[in-house]
Amino acid sequence: MAAGPQEWLMTIIATESNEDIKAQLTKFSGLHERKLWHQLTVALLEFIHTENSYGDKQLALYENFIQSFESKMNQLSLVQIIVRISKTIPDAKNFLQDALSRQVAREAAANIATITPDIPQARVFCECETASMRLRTGDHQYAKEVIESSEKFLETSLGVEALVFSSHYRLQLEYHKALMVPEGYYKNSLLYLAYTPLESISREDQEFLAFDLCLAALVGETIYTFGDLLAHKILGCLEGGEKAWIVHLLRAFSSGNINKYKELVEQHKEVLNQQPLLVKNVQLLLQKISILSLIELIFQRSLADRTIPFSIIGEATKLPIDQVELLLMKSLSLGLIKGTIDQVDQTVFIRWVQPRILELDQVTSLRDRLGEWSKSVNDTLIYLEGETQEIVV
Repeated sequence: MAAGPQEWLMTIIATESNEDIKAQLTKFSGLHERKLWHQLTVALLEFIHTENSYGDKQLALYENFIQSFESKMNQLSLVQIIVRISKTIPDAKNFLQDALSRQVAREAAANIATITPDIPQARVFCECETASMRLRTGDHQYAKEVIESSEKFLETSLGVEALVFSSHYRLQLEYHKALMVPEGYYKNSLLYLAYTPLESISREDQEFLAFDLCLAALVGETIYTFGDLLAHKILGCLEGGEKAWIVHLLRAFSSGNINKYKELVEQHKEVLNQQPLLVKNVQLLLQKISILSLIELIFQRSLADRTIPFSIIGEATKLPIDQVELLLMKSLSLGLIKGTIDQVDQTVFIRWVQPRILELDQVTSLRDRLGEWSKSVNDTLIYLEGETQEIVV
């Protein structure tokens, strides 16, 4: 006859040589005996996530102890434990698939009176984690189906835990990376980071994500604002390292600094040539830096000076005059600017520029211009007061 969960745990405690782990297991036994399910769940979740030395024994702990009372646990916490354990075993895919089947059955068995918010959230979280695992083996269709269903759930549900959003957006970014869609990867990576504490991501994964984000920002055909990424702490893991060059490259793009871009390309051409995405998109990169240089030129001009000659644009973007109009038309078609091109006078009047998050030096420039504008308004007011005769009633 198989031993019950308490008997099994007491046997494990008796043979455990690590005193810290033995103390934790003894704590679990006491909480289980008193049926303090919430406290036991919290303790198990912390143990599974922090006690790396127990990694190869976590599956046994789950199968012989946790599984006996998992219906009494917070289901979202339970799935967190299951996902963590799956990372320590060879057959993770089937392990997660079985867990998902139990979650689906548990949700189906619950009625309106007994269902709690953690039950559907646990199912969606488990679906996303299972889809992520299957995506790594090439199952794009299942990942797509889960993305669509989980997105609908998140849009129509209230009070969903950040953990579920995090898992959903991580699946999204992995899906778009697998399909090589930089715009989707960039958008969903930033959303993933918005719902995920940076300290919960390993240093190695942070570096991979930060580098891939920079790559996506550079080669994404419709990505022309980088402020969200440049302001994020995740880029700190690249600063000062051998991959810092890509952050510097992104900053050059953000400021539309063509000279800096060319300098960095020359300085780091060896590592740049080792990046197939950058090599493949050389012409796109040149077009993007030219457009961003145009946007920076517009930003630096006052509202009263928005009619810009092609010659000035050509000088700023390092393009011959006969290519300036094509650049303007591309910028207009992308919705980055709104304006009117005068082909006869070779000028463009700019009415609107796409809003963007500014870097510190750009904010400083804007502050200085606001100061100049304020002084101009004040000087005009003083002049009018001096020139206007006093009206005596």
